[in-house]
Amino acid sequence: DAGVLEGAAIAVWELDAPTPHVVIADLVVDPGARSGGVGHALVAFIEAEARARGIGWAFLESGLGNERAHHFFEREGFAVVSKVFAKRL
Repeated sequence: DAGVLEGAAIAVWELDAPTPHVVIADLVVDPGARSGGVGHALVAFIEAEARARGIGWAFLESGLGNERAHHFFEREGFAVVSKVFAKRL
């Protein structure tokens, strides 16, 4: 309401994939605005846009030690469905 940016999200739309989906590539909320509904509003906006585009899946990755984010995403209805592997080159 005061024109202050409290959060932002990057959504990547994979419309040509065998199963169209959206990837929430990043979601950040200002520490002072956490637990105030900003993250929920961002996820809800992305989900509504996905449904409007006929997309039935949303994916995201969250670092192993980011327990607060894990709890947030679980409350938003996300579940662990795979493990992400990486190799530094």
